[in-house]
Amino acid sequence: MPSERFALPFADLALSAQLDSPERRDSPERRDSPERRDSPECRDSPECRDSPECRDSPECRDSPECVARGSAILLAHGAGFAMDAPWMVAIARGLVARGFPVLRFNYPYMERARTSGRGLPPDRQPVLEEAHAAALAALVERAGGRRLLLAGKSMGGRISTYLAAKGEPCAGLVLFGYPLHPPQQPAKLRSEHFPTIAQPALFLQGTRDEFAELDLLRTALARYGGRATLEVIEGADHGFHVPKKSGRTDEQVREALLDRVARWERETFPD
Repeated sequence: MPSERFALPFADLALSAQLDSPERRDSPERRDSPERRDSPECRDSPECRDSPECRDSPECRDSPECVARGSAILLAHGAGFAMDAPWMVAIARGLVARGFPVLRFNYPYMERARTSGRGLPPDRQPVLEEAHAAALAALVERAGGRRLLLAGKSMGGRISTYLAAKGEPCAGLVLFGYPLHPPQQPAKLRSEHFPTIAQPALFLQGTRDEFAELDLLRTALARYGGRATLEVIEGADHGFHVPKKSGRTDEQVREALLDRVARWERETFPD
């Protein structure tokens, strides 16, 4: 997986950023690997290669025919962890495995926390938005003309929606655990800007998420300006953890989230 680690200039800081990309479609390692060559799913059949079942299969997911997606993703972290947190790394790698270039970055407060070695509260919203926009501009420079999707975990998703509402270049939104309201404070909704967002959005939300009562979220999405798709993950909390009694592991839930993102992108942008 090719990666570019770089410093993103912002005010008096150099924000950490990393772009992870799928292997080139013509990569000899991919084309000539025994696993690829001997795979019945992707061997020679155009019918298989073009079917949804093949495109969503692990065998086809990494094949040269299926690896390239038309979208690049800017993935923003949540309030409590940085771009290199295990969850962020796993989501980024999973999206890259499904064909998306993914750019991660640190917000200014998190960069200061990283260099100082102590926890800091998030920046004020205008600063978060400005840093997020700078990261988006960096992705535009590197995306090679691909459409751009803004994605984020919790706070990072919320800031993504504000940028979309303000007209930043963005074809769609992928929101992992949208923080509709603070825990146990359902009256403090963060959806006043939803009617002004025209871009299609995928909301991925757990039934145990204390940051979003699902009935309130459904009501808010009824006023969303574009097309909003809500994917409910049974038993998942705000971090997409599920109890053992659910019969699933956190990794299985994460893989299901990634597959849903890939399917939504293909259905929303069928080119």
